[in-house]
Amino acid sequence: MDEVYSALARIPLFKDVRPETVKLEPLDSLTNGTYKVTTGSLAYTLRLPGKDTYEYVDRAAEEHNARIMAAAGVNAKVLYFDATDGTMLSEFVEGVNMTETRFRDEPEAPARVALALKRVHHLGPVFKSRFDVFAMIDIYLGILRKLGAPLPEDYYEVEQGARAVRRALDASPMPLSPCHNDPWPANILDAGGRLYIIDWEFSGMNDPMWDLGDLSVEAGFEPEQDRVMIEAYYGGAAPLPLYSRLSLYKA
Repeated sequence: MDEVYSALARIPLFKDVRPETVKLEPLDSLTNGTYKVTTGSLAYTLRLPGKDTYEYVDRAAEEHNARIMAAAGVNAKVLYFDATDGTMLSEFVEGVNMTETRFRDEPEAPARVALALKRVHHLGPVFKSRFDVFAMIDIYLGILRKLGAPLPEDYYEVEQGARAVRRALDASPMPLSPCHNDPWPANILDAGGRLYIIDWEFSGMNDPMWDLGDLSVEAGFEPEQDRVMIEAYYGGAAPLPLYSRLSLYKA
């Protein structure tokens, strides 16, 4: 835990807090080191960046976007952010992360999350960064080549399919909106009926249908759940091209 205490020592909020008065509780995270930090009656979330995440995460953009979303009431309040390395302290929100099971058992859940994402998308051009999934593919390929990691045998066949998807999307572009770009269920927190969307590492201006397509795949939506999500987002029966665009992003 030395790394955690060292990070806390850099945060002004903790400059007068003695280590023995701090309680640490590891939280689930795929990439980073994340902890619930409790001191007295106050609780915070500390995020320590994962190794080499600087290669594919723009921390300055993340800070900008995360603070905007916190001000909009979508993200947890950001209390400290070091854009040089990605260390972040935010308010701890007591709630339950969404899961594939919850989406399956709660018929209204896809609509609730769709409306939360719509709120993000309708904030206007507030992000300075751009998220392009096809550019991200190239970034990841560069990292794999540097590591000397082999690609899956069928990679180039799949890549051809991705190029076809890109051509179809480019043929009918949509205006860019601020997007989360990684709305898998664990990044959606239900706090007593209020939804928070956390972890804005990959946020940037993008086609909003990407967020819905990503949510659908990560949450394992069935066609009926896709319909509920799209109709809530659109405000009624959605045009067929919207379903087609969703399917392309899911692919």
